[in-house]
Amino acid sequence: DAGQLRLALQPFAPQACIEDALAVVAPQAFAKGLHLPYQLDKLLPNVIISDITRVRQILFNLLSNSIKFTETGDITVTAAAAQLEPGLFEIRFTVADTGIGIPADRLDRLFQSFSQVDASTTRKYGGTGLGLAVCRRHAQLLARSIWGETDTGRRTPIHFTTQARTAAALRPPPPRCPRRARSPP
Repeated sequence: DAGQLRLALQPFAPQACIEDALAVVAPQAFAKGLHLPYQLDKLLPNVIISDITRVRQILFNLLSNSIKFTETGDITVTAAAAQLEPGLFEIRFTVADTGIGIPADRLDRLFQSFSQVDASTTRKYGGTGLGLAVCRRHAQLLARSIWGETDTGRRTPIHFTTQARTAAALRPPPPRCPRRARSPP
């Protein structure tokens, strides 16, 4: 709320970031019999420059919510990339579950602080209604967006995007060979 969050840009592997977030939530998911697959787009760079802490926190919050609201099936994480210019990509992360779904008329409440889609879910599943609000703030800090889609009773995808440079794109150009000066005759 104070606006004091700052990005800590550093190179990291998106695959490792996803695997780290999945490792944290795996015990809760496996206790419920849920599967946690992930998919990586072929265009996704191996190493990007972004804020791994913010990306991992968003993934963790989305995965935690999915585990809370999914009784059977799976929660899938995908990462896709679109090249915007040489060395610059828009990365879209998606967490989709086979949970209870989100009614279309309540989707606008999804990312509001202290708000849940339905009061009955608060009684049944608990929670403060802050997890997705934090995700929204982190996504905005990453200068991109976060949004959900509705498909009650089916996959419920939540997407967030970030723009990131590849690590190779930030390498300085190789030094030029200096021209040899002619020696005086």
